[in-house]
Amino acid sequence: MTCLLDELKAYTGFEESDSALLARITLSEAQLMKLLDRFYHQVMATPQTRRLVSNPETLARLRQTLHAWVVLLFSGPHDQTYFDKRQRIGQRHVEIGLEHHHVSAAMAVLREELVVCVHALVPVGSSRTQPTLRAMHKLLDIELAIMMETYQEERLRLEMLREMQEHRRQSEEKRRLATIGQMVAGIAHEIRTPMQVLTTSFEALPGNTAALDRGRLALRQMQDFIQEILDYAKEVQLDLAPVDTRTLVASALSDLTELITRTDVTICTSKLSARERILADPFRLKQVFVNLLRNGIEATQPGGRIWVEAREAMGRSGPFVAFVIRDEGRGIPSADMEKLFVPFFTTKPRGTGLGLPIVQRLVHAHGGQIEVSSEPEQGTQVVVRIPAAVSAKGTA
Repeated sequence: MTCLLDELKAYTGFEESDSALLARITLSEAQLMKLLDRFYHQVMATPQTRRLVSNPETLARLRQTLHAWVVLLFSGPHDQTYFDKRQRIGQRHVEIGLEHHHVSAAMAVLREELVVCVHALVPVGSSRTQPTLRAMHKLLDIELAIMMETYQEERLRLEMLREMQEHRRQSEEKRRLATIGQMVAGIAHEIRTPMQVLTTSFEALPGNTAALDRGRLALRQMQDFIQEILDYAKEVQLDLAPVDTRTLVASALSDLTELITRTDVTICTSKLSARERILADPFRLKQVFVNLLRNGIEATQPGGRIWVEAREAMGRSGPFVAFVIRDEGRGIPSADMEKLFVPFFTTKPRGTGLGLPIVQRLVHAHGGQIEVSSEPEQGTQVVVRIPAAVSAKGTA
């Protein structure tokens, strides 16, 4: 900070003589109260800043801090200790969530009020008027520069801290889920063989009564559940090859023919073509789209529509294809959005809560990304980005 302070003093031309001029200015308590009233009237008139001082105790504390700030502005001394205190103001701005453009605006308001105060204290026509004003403007420029510099440093520090905390949280969550996954997978392995015996025995039973049908259905559901657990627990291995988007989506829709017919949902795929090609494991990525499309179909009212499209774009790491699946279903409550990819979280009566976590794992294994946005009663949109199998120029 010392180097910055010396640099700013040299840049603005702020010298000891300027400090001496400012030291001759002593604001009365009445002037200070009037300045504070005008300043915080402006603060309270702006919704974005009013929310930061809505608490009476906070407002009283901030008024006291600004009172001391104005007194010290003129009295000095304008040394390293003085600017260290100013540096902490920038840190405090970040802590309370004050945006940097509001800091600049607040300084502009203070500057106008302080000019009025100087004119009231320095005799009209005095040779000190303009030099005192220039000295004050130099000092305010330095103050604002230091606040903004500190603001940026503190904001970066807090962002890095939050990223580290989030990374630590995600790592701990991954370890916890891995432990749970291993345990559940072990249980699934143990009951898989007895389940196969039961299934075979049920199929061998004579007759086709409703009770037997319910039993067979229950066994199939349990087998599907066990398979999902095993799919989630095992390592993802891909057999990558160039795949065109139209063929991939058509394959997924073929697996959902019965569900689409039964629900009378229309799938709009007019914006799919064979030109967009991705580097993918066809079987694994089909799982992704079967799951996402099934979710969309189940969330859509009979007779509703789902749009599927693919478009190529350029990202930081190269070209990719963005698949967009958009339905006009009931949407996802905002409280559930952050839990979508949490294993075993489900809002479906018979859901396993592993469908979307598996989808996310498969997309990430392809080097891709998945994003979900939703509005209650308006529908849901899922965007899956997968690296393209073509160059930026579109050649294979």
